[in-house]
Amino acid sequence: MSADVVIVPDNVRVLSNIAVIWLRRLLGKPVITWGHGVNFQPRASGKLLARLRSLLLRPASRHLVYTSACVEPMVKLGFDTRHIHISYNAIDTSPAVGLTASHPDVMAFRETHTLGDSPCVAFLGSWYASKRPERILEFGKALRRQIPNARVLVIGGGDGLAVLQEEGASWLTLLGPLHGRDKFIALSAASCLAITGIAGLNILDAMAVGLPVLAPRRSDHSPEIAFIEHGVNGYVTQDCMTEMAHQAAVLIPDADRLTVLQQAAKQTAMQLSIANMAQHLLAPVLLELSNAR
Repeated sequence: MSADVVIVPDNVRVLSNIAVIWLRRLLGKPVITWGHGVNFQPRASGKLLARLRSLLLRPASRHLVYTSACVEPMVKLGFDTRHIHISYNAIDTSPAVGLTASHPDVMAFRETHTLGDSPCVAFLGSWYASKRPERILEFGKALRRQIPNARVLVIGGGDGLAVLQEEGASWLTLLGPLHGRDKFIALSAASCLAITGIAGLNILDAMAVGLPVLAPRRSDHSPEIAFIEHGVNGYVTQDCMTEMAHQAAVLIPDADRLTVLQQAAKQTAMQLSIANMAQHLLAPVLLELSNAR
């Protein structure tokens, strides 16, 4: 309560967050929320909970949100656009620096996993049943009908992997959970990242090593879906693995087009740095401090 400005997560399920917002406002002190702004994966009672959420968050001085995708839904709920600030949510991608498809570590990775010169598509996530990992099989089979030597790399753990382990396909490489540089080395062996369901910060992981991202068109993506510019650094396809596989099959052999998208993806990741996010986090804080003078 003694701080000049407080930034609090906008997760209203944590009662202390709500307490901080309301107590500071009662004391006439600035408090800024930070997060999605709205629930992007609402349940059946979503409309009622969305209005309750907005009432609980409304007293905050300002609202920091992850990406531009958060702004319009908040404005529709009555938030003042002048008090909404975009933080451009990011993660530390410094372990990806210097990695390319021809880097010795990436070449060693390909040799270890007997990938040869096969084109690869990566999937990255925590694989639980709700992530529908079985769609990876649908994607892989559709892709190999068009590119017979294509391989699929699956990064991440979770009990949903059982369906992939049971398949035992020779074209499917299950890498388990990878972190830091190991994760980025595996991603660098691929031509692009494909997403089975809800997109999130795995988009930025992929773009850090210059991978275009293929994502399904759906309404419940996390805010980071805004990082994909269709036809520029990736593609948003129909929510159909066969359609997504077709897009990958068209893109991968087109070396010139693939290079353009890879360069754009890398540029996006460079812009979405931790330092950039820190500056955007600081901006509304400085506004509140200047108003207090």
